Amino acid sequence: DEIALAKAEIMNGLKEGGTIILNADISTFALLKDIALQKKLNIITFGKSDDADIRLLSCEPSADKAFQSHIHMSVYGQPFQFETGLQGEHNALNICCVTAVLTAIKVDITEACSVFSQLKPVAGRGQILELDIPQVGNIIVIDESYNANPLSMKAALTNMVLSKPKDAGLKILVIGAMKELGEITEQAHIDLKEDIIAGQYDAIYLIGSEMVPLYEALGEEQPAVVAEDLSDIIEEIISISTNGSVMMVKGSNSTKLWQLIERFKKLGNQETDKPQDDNVHPEIHDISDDAQNQDSEDNQDDNDDEDRPSERKNTKAR
Repeated sequence: DEIALAKAEIMNGLKEGGTIILNADISTFALLKDIALQKKLNIITFGKSDDADIRLLSCEPSADKAFQSHIHMSVYGQPFQFETGLQGEHNALNICCVTAVLTAIKVDITEACSVFSQLKPVAGRGQILELDIPQVGNIIVIDESYNANPLSMKAALTNMVLSKPKDAGLKILVIGAMKELGEITEQAHIDLKEDIIAGQYDAIYLIGSEMVPLYEALGEEQPAVVAEDLSDIIEEIISISTNGSVMMVKGSNSTKLWQLIERFKKLGNQETDKPQDDNVHPEIHDISDDAQNQDSEDNQDDNDDEDRPSERKNTKAR
């Protein structure tokens, strides 16, 4: 409740009659709604709740298009259906939230749905790379390399359950440690076990010392390879890929899994986004020189906690 109350302070900037958009599915919804009513604000809700103004009715994989979702939502009772390149329920709820904003400013929702249908994930955030690699063949790499936390990792693993390789291809998972989780670090990684097993992978690579508890939890039930650093096993990951393979790559930025993505792009003759600084994700390499030169402690995002060379261990893959 304390966090919700702190977040609710944003309503102090709204005048009476202003509009607030609330997630009807969260546990503190009633508290936030009461505050909004006291301030005489207009409330627009979204979510899966029966009472949500913008309600997600369903989000299913497309019947005839790979890596597409079919979304069915209602806007004040009026149904809308469309397909989008954004996968998963979490993205469908994000679209519902955006729809709530659009209703507040009187945008035509039919037109909005045509725009939603054109959405595709961006680099590092679920981008689908279809690569034709010489002497290997066609492979699909799902680039989730920019960030990782327990919720986003679960969402990505859930999406992968229905992903299938083609022909004799392999289903490959490459995940890096989730950083800065404090005292829940060990358990948060172990908790990925069931979602990983559900994915039925042919090969699993775990990157980072924080992944060791998960490696041990998987055991013989789901064999995996664990390494402290991507550089220890990057060549093995590349060499195992076969025609028809599908691979997901996801981890905290500091695990540098985007370097694997850049290697695959180069092998597939696709334009890379490789920055001059090997420690900086391509998605953020265009920041100003002044920002790049700031002290590292001031220039970290939630996961940009690069290992210092003196602290690294030369742990081999196991």
